[in-house]
Amino acid sequence: MSIDTPPNPSTAEAVLDVRAPAQPSSRYRSRNVSLAAAAVGFFALALMLLSVAIGSAYYAWAYGPRVPVLDYAAGGAMVAAFYVLPFLIRGDFTIEHYTSGQRRLTNIFLAWNGAFLALAGLAFLTKTTSDFSRFWVIAFYLVGLVAVIGLEAVVRRAVQYGLKSGRIAPRRLMLLGTERELRRFNERLAMIVPTAERLAVTVAAIATLPDDMLTPDETDLNLAGRSAVELAVARSRIYLPDDVILLLSWDHPEAISRCVDAFSLLPVAVHLDGGPILHRTNDMNIRRLGAASALSLTARPPSDFDLAVKRCFDIVSAGLGLIVLAPVFAIISIMIKRDTPGPAFFLQDRRGFNQQAFKIWKFRSMVTEDNGEIIIQAKDGDERITRVGYWLRRLNLDELPQLINVLRGEMSLIGPRPHAIAHDCDFEDRVSRYPRRLNMRPGITGWAQVNGFRGEIDTAEKIQRRVDYDLYYIDNWSIGFDLYILLLTFLSPRTHKNAR
Repeated sequence: MSIDTPPNPSTAEAVLDVRAPAQPSSRYRSRNVSLAAAAVGFFALALMLLSVAIGSAYYAWAYGPRVPVLDYAAGGAMVAAFYVLPFLIRGDFTIEHYTSGQRRLTNIFLAWNGAFLALAGLAFLTKTTSDFSRFWVIAFYLVGLVAVIGLEAVVRRAVQYGLKSGRIAPRRLMLLGTERELRRFNERLAMIVPTAERLAVTVAAIATLPDDMLTPDETDLNLAGRSAVELAVARSRIYLPDDVILLLSWDHPEAISRCVDAFSLLPVAVHLDGGPILHRTNDMNIRRLGAASALSLTARPPSDFDLAVKRCFDIVSAGLGLIVLAPVFAIISIMIKRDTPGPAFFLQDRRGFNQQAFKIWKFRSMVTEDNGEIIIQAKDGDERITRVGYWLRRLNLDELPQLINVLRGEMSLIGPRPHAIAHDCDFEDRVSRYPRRLNMRPGITGWAQVNGFRGEIDTAEKIQRRVDYDLYYIDNWSIGFDLYILLLTFLSPRTHKNAR
């Protein structure tokens, strides 16, 4: 067995750099504590200044120059405290969260709403609701939501810059396994790990175990294997890793236990490589199911209560939308009829929940009404798109009649966008997990659309990315997530990206 930090790249170095031994004071936990403290102070100061700016501007305009600056500063500080508290409790102010994409907009949106609900509750209990104007509350909520999204991006960029420049030391790993397992580990990471995540870790040492390390019954480590592990433990005191990853087969529990016991004598975290299966999900955790323990690889499906709440929200929203938008429907219908001959509405076969077919309603935006086995997607400068249809598609107004589908229970306001059945058949052959999109009712808008994944699908990467976003939505669905997507549908410029 050998442990070394060679000058030339080894099997693991194609993904993670090998560095020199760290100083004992450079511990990953303290780095995360420093990051959390700096981030909390940054958010508190920024939100206090924003609160004072909004409150002072309104107060000076409405009442005069004697602005209660301290009151607005206190309000901003309380909102900041309520905003960062959930992240602190969950331990989300870490380098990993800012490099692995775990700092999601959904969590930011929910935390920001929770902060204002907590502020309202505190003001009610202390009878101080009259201290702040409704204008300040509304303005601070709207402007502050945009601000915290920007502040989160600033912290993320600062963390990435710190890692690149060496001002933030990465997490140090020791890899323990045979040459074959080390090679497989490297190849797997090269395919799935984003560049930003690679900056957060570095391989401090590689411990190569002998191929013949197991006893004849292939359960426990033999003498050579035990000696190799003991030497790895001794040398790890020199290279000071923060984590040890065991690249051992799950078929050898006794060997794994022996390695865990050996490294438990060191102040390191010991991990067992999950292999290719566990790398497919971010929702992995240990669940107790009665007397049994199991490793959860996917999120549980929405409960009957969750689905009932979502359905009630859809019915109320679609019903009110159809009533309020009735004049708009009439105007658009007249414009379509006057522009080109043909019906105002266009119906096309789509697949819904559990692959049940239905007819989707849309305003007609093209001179053709394709609904067969071959449907050509709209492209830039497509001559089939009418003059009125061009603007309907650019502004997403052609989708409004789908409120009828929502009311009928065939669609939801929020969900994976349904494609023509002809396209479904094609995409199923190209993306293995594509049919899983239909485990939830399709939506008028969705997580993929508000992130700019809409329009023509002319490459395998585009459909794969769209499916990834749709499956993320299914696995992380909540009413709060739906409200967030609905807000982005109206406010995010990416919603209109690639509109055809």
